[in-house]
Amino acid sequence: MQNGRIYEPSKKGPISGTEEDLAVQTRAMREAEETCQKREESDDEAKESDENKSMTEEDNGNKAEDDWRTPIHDYLDKGILPADVKESRKIESKATMYSLRDGVLYKSSFLGTLLRFLSRTEGRRILHDIHSGEVGNHGGRRSLAVKAKMEGYYWLSMDEDAKNVAKQCERCQRFVKKIRAPATELNSIISPWPFTK
Repeated sequence: MQNGRIYEPSKKGPISGTEEDLAVQTRAMREAEETCQKREESDDEAKESDENKSMTEEDNGNKAEDDWRTPIHDYLDKGILPADVKESRKIESKATMYSLRDGVLYKSSFLGTLLRFLSRTEGRRILHDIHSGEVGNHGGRRSLAVKAKMEGYYWLSMDEDAKNVAKQCERCQRFVKKIRAPATELNSIISPWPFTK
């Protein structure tokens, strides 16, 4: 056994210098791969725990968000109204803007087309796909919301979510047109006699 070098017996007997160098390199590559795999596994575990936390937070938000849609859905599906007279009138008036098809809630738009009503998390996912998906053009917030409506989707916080998606996009912030205006106002110097020496 040699001292200070990693020895991998490939043949019986003494090995040449090139074989020894090759053995050292392969061993070093194996160790590097193992450390990379350990790092990736720990990163994956951290991502999974973060995703689980965010999913539970989103689920809690969805439950709270879906609460206002549930009475409308129940009214359109089964004709059930709450016991409170004011609430029942409010739901009846809101229900005129919505329709229910195959258990999915739709909103009638101004032009008469039906827009599928989504939860906030589904809407954010669709905005992200439109903004930076395979065919995304990294448009601004207004065009992003209009494109989502043209695709047939709607949710209450659509404009706010489109603004946040456009604002949080790293590429959009990195490659945005830079404002070349000076930091302070320019002061002009007036000459009493122009073009004189």
